[in-house]
Parts: sequence; C-alpha cells; structure tokens
Amino acid sequence: MTVFSENLRKIRIQKGKRQGGLAKDAGITQAALSQFENAIRAPTPAMLQKLSEALEVEPSELTEANIDISVDREILLINMNRLSPNNLNILAKFSEFLVTNC
Repeated sequence: MTVFSENLRKIRIQKGKRQGGLAKDAGITQAALSQFENAIRAPTPAMLQKLSEALEVEPSELTEANIDISVDREILLINMNRLSPNNLNILAKFSEFLVTNC
C-alpha cells in the first residue's frame, strides 16, 4: 500500500462513500478506483484533483501521511468482520500475547 492508496480508502470510508459512488462522483470507473485503493495504479494530477473534489478534501489530504488513527480502527473492524472463525481465534490469541508480553 502507498500513502495515497491508504488515505484514499480511509477518507472514502470516513465520508461514508462506496467505491461505486465515489467513482461516479469523480467521473472514473469503479475498477480504476479499486486499482488506486490497492496501489496497482497511481492517479494523474488531474485525477487526483477530481478525487479530492469528489471527497471534498484538499489533494494533500490524499497524498500526505496525516490521517486520524480513528479511521484505522474503523477499517480494522470492517476487515475483522470478514475473518473466518479460525482466523478470529488466531487473532485473539495473538492479541492476548501482545498484551501479556509487550
């Protein structure tokens, strides 16, 4: 992941937008947006401007490492809901280990 791809996803989620809605607002395809969020492709300066306008943020908010950690917690919770029961168990054991040993 890149700073841009992480910030794009965090801000999109924070703003309550789905990929399809943001893509439409920015005038791009959902596939292109997915590629940006997965750091497969980087936006052109013009695309960066369109995305920042659609998200109602400054372009620097997408390109600089300055995102609030509370958004990271939201993304973590979303991703935890996608884990299998076995992987949740592994994560719980690892968390207990960290609390005990760190």
